[in-house]
Amino acid sequence: MSQSILDTLRDTPLSQLTPSQMESAVQLAQNILRADYYADVRGIADDIVQAIKDGEVTNRDDLEERLHETIDGTQRVIYTYQAKCGLLASDNEDAYEDETGEQDATPEVRMYYALMADVREDLDARHDIGSDWDGPKPDDEDEPSTAAALRDQ
Repeated sequence: MSQSILDTLRDTPLSQLTPSQMESAVQLAQNILRADYYADVRGIADDIVQAIKDGEVTNRDDLEERLHETIDGTQRVIYTYQAKCGLLASDNEDAYEDETGEQDATPEVRMYYALMADVREDLDARHDIGSDWDGPKPDDEDEPSTAAALRDQ
C-alpha cells in the first residue's frame, strides 16, 4: 500500500488526489513523523542507559540533570518546526498542561515536556528505570545490580 501511495504522490498533483488518496498520504506522513520521533526518544533513552553503565549517572539527581540537559538541547525542543512535528507524533503532547495546569505555552516548551514524558516512559518500559529509580543497586548475590543488568542487555 505504501509504495502505491508513494507512486501516486510522485505522479499526481495534490489537487487531483481523491479524498481516499489524500487520507492515505496523510496517514503515511504521520507514520513517518512518528517513526522518526520515537527513534529520537529511544536514542535519548539509550544514551542515558549508557551513561548509567559508564558510571556517569549514579543517582536520581544525576538522572534528572542528564535528562534535562539532554532534552533541553535537542533540535526537537530548540526549533519551532521540529517541536511542532514532535508534538504531532508524541503520545504525551499534553504533558505540559498535565504537569503545570497551564495551557498557554510555546511549541518548544510543550515539546520539552512531551519529550521528557516519552523518554521517561521508554526508560521505564525498556530498562526498568522508573520514577522510583535512585541509582544502580549494589551488587548482591541474590539480585543483580542495575548496572550489571544493563551491561548484560
